[in-house]
Amino acid sequence: MTRHAIAVFFVTLGLLTAFASRQALGETPPALKNRSGVVIRQTEIIGQVHIASERPGRRDEPAVNVPVQVRVPENDVLIHQTQTDRNGSYTIPVLKVGAYHMFIGALRINLLVEEKPAEDELPKIIITILPKEMLRRTR
Repeated sequence: MTRHAIAVFFVTLGLLTAFASRQALGETPPALKNRSGVVIRQTEIIGQVHIASERPGRRDEPAVNVPVQVRVPENDVLIHQTQTDRNGSYTIPVLKVGAYHMFIGALRINLLVEEKPAEDELPKIIITILPKEMLRRTR
């Protein structure tokens, strides 16, 4: 793995951890107040969810059977639903261009899908580390 890839991984990890902790406290993260969310080109999404370790030095464990949903924000219509497998992995098929709410457990990600991908477009990868309290959506 290159240094750039490692840096991107840790930045993503830090942002998702900040989102999760603020949502667990019932706060809207500042990034969601000022931005539209995650913007991707039309392509498959491959994700992995882990449970945040509560003890220093312990590895985060894969989160099994966490619900993953994609919904239309205006009317809350369910577009796609799946759950994580025994490795904490899930796949979302290619979505139509538009705005969505993607729920990973209780974490909501504002997702904006833009234009058709280039021929060599790779799937987008979302790695999420959640505290145990956010593994299930209560709504």
